[in-house]
Amino acid sequence: MEEEKITRRLVANLGGINRNQMKDPNQYFSQATKDKWSTIIGEASKIDLIIYDKPRQTIEEIKSKVRQERLLNPDDKILVAVDYLTLVTAEGFKPGYEVKMFTYIAEEMKAIAKEFNVVFVALSQLSRDCEKRQDRRPLASDIRESGGIEQVSNTIIGMYRESLYDHNLSPEDDKCMEWILLKVREGSVGTVFVDYNRKTGNMTDYVGTPSYYK
Repeated sequence: MEEEKITRRLVANLGGINRNQMKDPNQYFSQATKDKWSTIIGEASKIDLIIYDKPRQTIEEIKSKVRQERLLNPDDKILVAVDYLTLVTAEGFKPGYEVKMFTYIAEEMKAIAKEFNVVFVALSQLSRDCEKRQDRRPLASDIRESGGIEQVSNTIIGMYRESLYDHNLSPEDDKCMEWILLKVREGSVGTVFVDYNRKTGNMTDYVGTPSYYK
Protein backbone atom coordinates (compact mmCIF):
# COMPACT_ATOMS: atom_id res chain seq x y z
CA MET A 1 0.00 0.00 0.00
CA GLU A 2 1.31 3.44 -0.93
CA GLU A 3 2.34 5.95 1.74
CA GLU A 4 -0.53 8.29 0.78
CA LYS A 5 -3.17 5.58 1.38
CA ILE A 6 -1.64 4.52 4.70
CA THR A 7 -1.60 8.15 5.86
CA ARG A 8 -5.20 8.58 4.75
CA ARG A 9 -6.24 5.56 6.80
CA LEU A 10 -4.36 6.86 9.83
CA VAL A 11 -6.13 10.23 9.62
CA ALA A 12 -9.53 8.54 9.23
CA ASN A 13 -8.84 6.36 12.26
CA LEU A 14 -7.72 9.26 14.47
CA GLY A 15 -10.60 11.50 13.43
CA GLY A 16 -13.32 8.85 13.40
CA ILE A 17 -13.97 9.62 9.73
CA ASN A 18 -15.56 7.26 7.23
CA ARG A 19 -12.67 6.14 5.01
CA ASN A 20 -14.83 6.37 1.88
CA GLN A 21 -15.32 10.09 2.58
CA MET A 22 -11.56 10.60 2.53
CA LYS A 23 -11.59 10.00 -1.22
CA ASP A 24 -13.30 13.38 -1.80
CA PRO A 25 -13.37 15.51 1.38
CA ASN A 26 -14.86 18.55 -0.36
CA GLN A 27 -17.90 16.57 -1.42
CA TYR A 28 -18.44 14.23 1.53
CA PHE A 29 -17.17 15.98 4.66
CA SER A 30 -19.75 17.50 6.96
CA GLN A 31 -19.13 20.99 8.28
CA ALA A 32 -18.34 19.51 11.71
CA THR A 33 -15.60 17.35 10.20
CA LYS A 34 -14.19 20.30 8.25
CA ASP A 35 -14.13 22.37 11.45
CA LYS A 36 -12.04 19.79 13.33
CA TRP A 37 -9.83 18.91 10.36
CA SER A 38 -6.84 21.00 11.49
CA THR A 39 -7.00 19.35 14.93
CA ILE A 40 -7.02 15.86 13.37
CA ILE A 41 -4.04 16.69 11.16
CA GLY A 42 -2.22 18.09 14.18
CA GLU A 43 -2.75 14.84 16.10
CA ALA A 44 -1.56 12.79 13.11
CA SER A 45 1.59 14.87 12.77
CA LYS A 46 2.58 14.01 16.35
CA ILE A 47 2.87 10.33 15.48
CA ASP A 48 6.46 9.40 14.70
CA LEU A 49 5.69 7.16 11.74
CA ILE A 50 8.13 6.43 8.92
CA ILE A 51 6.75 4.62 5.88
CA TYR A 52 8.83 2.77 3.30
CA ASP A 53 6.53 1.81 0.46
CA LYS A 54 9.01 0.47 -2.06
CA PRO A 55 7.62 -2.84 -3.42
CA ARG A 56 9.40 -6.17 -3.06
CA GLN A 57 11.84 -5.03 -0.39
CA THR A 58 14.50 -7.49 0.66
CA ILE A 59 15.21 -8.51 4.24
CA GLU A 60 18.66 -6.99 3.76
CA GLU A 61 17.09 -3.61 2.94
CA ILE A 62 14.83 -3.85 5.98
CA LYS A 63 17.81 -4.56 8.22
CA SER A 64 19.63 -1.54 6.82
CA LYS A 65 16.66 0.73 7.54
CA VAL A 66 16.26 -0.62 11.07
CA ARG A 67 19.97 -0.08 11.74
CA GLN A 68 19.72 3.50 10.48
CA GLU A 69 16.69 4.29 12.66
CA ARG A 70 18.35 2.78 15.73
CA LEU A 71 21.47 4.90 15.19
CA LEU A 72 19.32 8.03 14.87
CA ASN A 73 17.11 7.10 17.84
CA PRO A 74 19.31 5.12 20.25
CA ASP A 75 16.94 5.35 23.24
CA ASP A 76 13.53 5.17 21.56
CA LYS A 77 11.16 2.23 21.48
CA ILE A 78 10.83 1.15 17.84
CA LEU A 79 8.14 -1.02 16.30
CA VAL A 80 8.68 -2.36 12.78
CA ALA A 81 5.51 -3.33 10.91
CA VAL A 82 5.89 -5.42 7.74
CA ASP A 83 2.90 -5.50 5.38
CA TYR A 84 3.17 -8.18 4.43
CA LEU A 85 5.62 -10.97 5.14
CA THR A 86 5.31 -12.95 1.91
CA LEU A 87 6.06 -9.88 -0.21
CA VAL A 88 9.52 -9.61 1.34
CA THR A 89 12.31 -11.27 -0.63
CA ALA A 90 15.83 -12.43 0.18
CA GLU A 91 18.92 -12.56 -1.96
CA GLY A 92 20.32 -15.91 -3.10
CA PHE A 93 17.09 -17.93 -3.28
CA LYS A 94 15.95 -19.42 -6.58
CA PRO A 95 12.30 -19.78 -7.66
CA GLY A 96 10.73 -22.87 -6.12
CA TYR A 97 12.42 -22.42 -2.75
CA GLU A 98 9.84 -20.06 -1.27
CA VAL A 99 9.26 -22.06 1.92
CA LYS A 100 12.98 -22.03 2.74
CA MET A 101 13.20 -18.35 1.83
CA PHE A 102 10.35 -17.26 4.11
CA THR A 103 11.72 -19.39 6.93
CA TYR A 104 15.03 -17.58 6.47
CA ILE A 105 13.28 -14.19 6.38
CA ALA A 106 11.41 -14.95 9.61
CA GLU A 107 14.63 -16.03 11.29
CA GLU A 108 16.36 -12.86 10.09
CA MET A 109 13.55 -10.67 11.43
CA LYS A 110 13.90 -12.29 14.82
CA ALA A 111 17.68 -11.77 14.73
CA ILE A 112 17.23 -8.11 13.73
CA ALA A 113 14.74 -7.60 16.54
CA LYS A 114 17.23 -8.93 19.06
CA GLU A 115 20.27 -7.12 17.63
CA PHE A 116 18.65 -3.68 17.50
CA ASN A 117 16.16 -4.09 20.36
CA VAL A 118 13.04 -3.51 18.23
CA VAL A 119 9.68 -5.23 17.96
CA PHE A 120 8.62 -6.81 14.66
CA VAL A 121 4.95 -7.18 13.68
CA ALA A 122 4.64 -8.99 10.36
CA LEU A 123 1.30 -9.42 8.59
CA SER A 124 0.78 -12.48 6.42
CA GLN A 125 -1.72 -13.82 3.95
CA LEU A 126 -3.52 -17.05 4.73
CA SER A 127 -3.93 -20.00 2.45
CA ARG A 128 -7.42 -20.91 1.24
CA ASP A 129 -7.56 -23.94 3.52
CA CYS A 130 -9.54 -22.09 6.20
CA GLU A 131 -12.28 -21.31 3.66
CA LYS A 132 -12.77 -25.03 3.09
CA ARG A 133 -13.44 -25.85 6.74
CA GLN A 134 -16.78 -25.61 8.50
CA ASP A 135 -15.11 -23.49 11.17
CA ARG A 136 -13.31 -20.85 9.12
CA ARG A 137 -11.30 -19.44 12.00
CA PRO A 138 -7.61 -19.37 11.04
CA LEU A 139 -5.01 -21.82 12.30
CA ALA A 140 -1.28 -21.19 12.49
CA SER A 141 -0.79 -23.76 9.72
CA ASP A 142 -2.92 -21.57 7.40
CA ILE A 143 -0.13 -19.00 7.10
CA ARG A 144 0.85 -18.90 3.46
CA GLU A 145 4.23 -20.49 2.81
CA SER A 146 4.33 -21.05 6.57
CA GLY A 147 7.48 -23.18 6.62
CA GLY A 148 9.36 -22.21 9.76
CA ILE A 149 7.37 -18.99 10.32
CA GLU A 150 5.17 -20.70 12.89
CA GLN A 151 8.18 -22.14 14.69
CA VAL A 152 10.16 -18.88 14.75
CA SER A 153 7.35 -16.53 15.81
CA ASN A 154 6.92 -15.62 19.47
CA THR A 155 3.25 -14.74 19.01
CA ILE A 156 0.77 -15.58 16.26
CA ILE A 157 -2.61 -13.84 16.13
CA GLY A 158 -5.34 -14.80 13.67
CA MET A 159 -8.18 -12.38 12.94
CA TYR A 160 -11.72 -13.50 12.23
CA ARG A 161 -15.06 -11.76 11.59
CA GLU A 162 -18.26 -13.77 11.70
CA SER A 163 -20.01 -10.96 9.83
CA LEU A 164 -18.15 -11.91 6.64
CA TYR A 165 -20.11 -15.17 6.54
CA ASP A 166 -23.33 -14.46 8.45
CA HIS A 167 -25.21 -11.38 7.26
CA ASN A 168 -28.04 -11.75 9.79
CA LEU A 169 -26.13 -10.93 12.95
CA SER A 170 -27.36 -8.46 15.53
CA PRO A 171 -25.80 -4.96 15.34
CA GLU A 172 -23.60 -5.77 18.35
CA ASP A 173 -22.37 -9.08 16.94
CA ASP A 174 -21.92 -7.60 13.48
CA LYS A 175 -19.15 -5.27 14.64
CA CYS A 176 -17.25 -7.93 16.60
CA MET A 177 -13.80 -9.06 15.49
CA GLU A 178 -11.98 -11.97 17.07
CA TRP A 179 -8.27 -11.80 17.77
CA ILE A 180 -7.32 -15.46 18.14
CA LEU A 181 -4.04 -15.98 19.97
CA LEU A 182 -2.79 -19.10 18.23
CA LYS A 183 0.65 -19.07 19.78
CA VAL A 184 1.99 -17.14 22.75
CA ARG A 185 5.46 -18.16 23.81
CA GLU A 186 5.29 -16.31 27.13
CA GLY A 187 1.58 -16.71 27.86
CA SER A 188 -1.68 -18.49 27.13
CA VAL A 189 -3.62 -18.97 23.90
CA GLY A 190 -7.24 -17.88 23.63
CA THR A 191 -9.58 -15.39 21.97
CA VAL A 192 -9.96 -11.65 22.57
CA PHE A 193 -12.98 -9.79 21.20
CA VAL A 194 -12.67 -6.26 19.81
CA ASP A 195 -15.23 -3.76 18.58
CA TYR A 196 -14.30 -3.08 14.95
CA ASN A 197 -15.62 -0.02 13.15
CA ARG A 198 -15.53 -0.90 9.46
CA LYS A 199 -16.04 2.72 8.39
CA THR A 200 -13.10 4.22 10.27
CA GLY A 201 -10.94 1.14 10.92
CA ASN A 202 -10.94 1.93 14.63
CA MET A 203 -10.80 -0.92 17.18
CA THR A 204 -11.85 -0.71 20.81
CA ASP A 205 -12.67 -3.14 23.63
CA TYR A 206 -15.72 -5.32 23.04
CA VAL A 207 -17.87 -5.68 26.13
CA GLY A 208 -18.92 -9.26 26.87
CA THR A 209 -19.03 -12.18 24.44
CA PRO A 210 -20.85 -12.19 21.09
CA SER A 211 -23.98 -14.33 21.09
CA TYR A 212 -22.84 -16.40 18.09
CA TYR A 213 -19.63 -17.49 19.84
CA LYS A 214 -19.60 -21.07 21.11
